[in-house]
Amino acid sequence: MIRSRTAARREPGRVGRAISWRLGLWAGWGILAVALVGCAAAPVLTTTPVQPLPSPTPSPDPPPPAREIVVALPALPENLNPLYDRSWSARILSDLFLAGLWRLDGRLTPYPDLASGVPAKADGTISGGGRVLTVRLRPEATWSDGQPITADDLLFTYEMIKSEANSLPSRFPYLPFVESLTLLDSHTVEVRFARSFAPWPSTLFPYVLPRHVLEPVFQQAGTLDRAVWNRMPTVTSGPFVFAAVDGSDLVFEANPRYWQGQPAVDRIRLWAIPDPQARWEGVVAGEIDLAPLLWPESVGTVGGSAEVRLVKAPSGRVETLLLNLDPRTGHPALQQEEVRRAIGAALDRERICQTLAPGQADPAASLWAGTMFEDPGLRSLPSTAAEVLLEQAGWRDEDGDGVRERDGMELVLRYAVPASEVNRAGVQVAVTEMLGQVGIGLVAGNLEAGEWDLAEWAEPPVGYPDPDDPRWLCVEAQPGGLNRAGVCDEELDRLLYAQAETPDLDERAALFYAMEDLNRERAWWVPLCQIYDLWLVREGLSGLHPWRENPFWNVEEWIAE
Repeated sequence: MIRSRTAARREPGRVGRAISWRLGLWAGWGILAVALVGCAAAPVLTTTPVQPLPSPTPSPDPPPPAREIVVALPALPENLNPLYDRSWSARILSDLFLAGLWRLDGRLTPYPDLASGVPAKADGTISGGGRVLTVRLRPEATWSDGQPITADDLLFTYEMIKSEANSLPSRFPYLPFVESLTLLDSHTVEVRFARSFAPWPSTLFPYVLPRHVLEPVFQQAGTLDRAVWNRMPTVTSGPFVFAAVDGSDLVFEANPRYWQGQPAVDRIRLWAIPDPQARWEGVVAGEIDLAPLLWPESVGTVGGSAEVRLVKAPSGRVETLLLNLDPRTGHPALQQEEVRRAIGAALDRERICQTLAPGQADPAASLWAGTMFEDPGLRSLPSTAAEVLLEQAGWRDEDGDGVRERDGMELVLRYAVPASEVNRAGVQVAVTEMLGQVGIGLVAGNLEAGEWDLAEWAEPPVGYPDPDDPRWLCVEAQPGGLNRAGVCDEELDRLLYAQAETPDLDERAALFYAMEDLNRERAWWVPLCQIYDLWLVREGLSGLHPWRENPFWNVEEWIAE
């Protein structure tokens, strides 16, 4: 419901009617004068030229209607200062009103925001063996009150994060990874890490705080915990400025001083609607312009309205078939690379994804599908047929019962299928059929870790939106660790440690490509489907490219018609 409000207009024709009345009055007096003259002696008349009447001033054009859009989220934060609230809603809303050094799009590619560029080894802004970043701020960027944004604001933000006087839920990554922050000039800082730190694009200064507004508060109160700005950030640096709390709504208005120019949308009104079905119905009814269905949320239907379109957005999740590689608890066949590769080769990912979540899942070849860390050539590589691989591994159906054996052991795997709002039960049936066609039997159930041979679920990388995923390290394969599949490979360990300490984006992406290529050979896991959130959008709202961790990353480009 893209709302408009139009300023009151002047009554049309009012000025014109007043002039006509005066002209009529003067004409009447003229007729009376002529009549009187006709009754008297004719004097010598002196005429005074009549001054022309001034042209009426035209009414000014009315201002254009304000364009307001309504966004419904599952919840709204209690504290708008991102120092204090790390909830999903707080993280995404800070992008509305606070600019950071850079932003990430749905492919996890950073774009400069307050920074004039993205650091790289090629231009010397990453140096010191990867431990030093040099960041230059845009000189044209200002706060919404007109004050310039300077390196001093970055230093203040760093100081507030480190200060124990502020009761913060986390100080990551500044503690323990940032060793120092030094001002080189009014618009340049040097960030020195204790060691090479690869996740800086998604974690370092996603927002900057205004020193000139908050430092006096800190000096007087000794903390920012109770700052009014935390609830009403009326001085901001992003595309929008906090305007009001209207009942339970939060209202933000376009920032005319935003460095990229004032957004085309004049106002954003935020509602909290926890129920996904209610969000969907609100969009269809025309009360809401934008609302998410965050996977695995679902509604009874997502069709039936020509005025609503669905925008697929990355969620960071890839539905994956995990293989139990622990020799103590997994099927012995899974110790063979050929068997693991055969499982992946036997699966019809297109069918699986359509069964799992129609319209919300596409076939995937990588745990980092859809990001800059996925090798773009991975999907086009040929694979060996499952039957050939199983024959090479020595698994054959000797007794004709449809299940392969080797050394008297049947190739029957225990398949864990956790309960879910999406159709994993349907996927279980499909996978059982597909593997059965190549001679692999499955026994499905809700099994605990150590009881299954195959397990299916979808989780983002541990560091998402950073791609770092230490779950697959050998150290995490120990009892109680995050590596429930028992994956332990020295070459994989080397690559995982290397990418975590490689701050240059191109070099880091190459390490992920190498991991993906190695997984094609050794098949530690089988990616199935890239999972999407659905954003419900009313017709008339365009230009948006939302994704789960930053739906407002290009909000200044949105257009409301």
